[in-house]
Amino acid sequence: MNNHQPDYGRMAYQYLALNNVLSRADLIMGFGNFDQKVPLHCLQLYQQGLAPLILFTGGRGSGTGDVQGAESLWFKKIILQENPDFPLNNVILETESTNTPENVHFSKKTLESHVPSLLLGKDIKKVIFVTTAYRQRRVGLTLKKIIPELDLISAPPTLNYGQDQEFFTQKGYDFAQVLKGEIERIINYGKLGYICQETIAPEVLSAFQHL
Repeated sequence: MNNHQPDYGRMAYQYLALNNVLSRADLIMGFGNFDQKVPLHCLQLYQQGLAPLILFTGGRGSGTGDVQGAESLWFKKIILQENPDFPLNNVILETESTNTPENVHFSKKTLESHVPSLLLGKDIKKVIFVTTAYRQRRVGLTLKKIIPELDLISAPPTLNYGQDQEFFTQKGYDFAQVLKGEIERIINYGKLGYICQETIAPEVLSAFQHL
């Protein structure tokens, strides 16, 4: 008799942490939160020549955690600490958004204000987007809903479930409940039309129910 208990947290994480093959794009978008791996990964992608611009989006919201001030400003500070010679003309900041749809809407306005000749979905056609791994799928579904013309590449900073679990635990979060809440948002927001709706595999739904 097999008494092995499925690792429901890992199953949920593997579904949420959407990861695509990297290719050159027009823009790297870093979505704000309290994980400094996000801006550092954006910097790495930029240094690899995968896009000529970085846009950091985020004011203060539910994912701000212990970050002081706007998330995007904190991201900028981190990449300048890592690379003091980073060309500041190549990083654009959106500092007012408080949730993921606002991240997208406000970023579109910020980018068009900063560079009027560059329109998301028109001049900027391919975007690499980066956030904490467990949010990658929902951010992608949000981008597809609001700017369906975009060609999207999901690039999480890590796909290490154990590392992310430890990080969130240190921050005072129950990571299993974080993952469960994220799948619940994907289900509910899809029904409400806030994001693109997608069919979730039965094994993922089972993991969701057991978390």
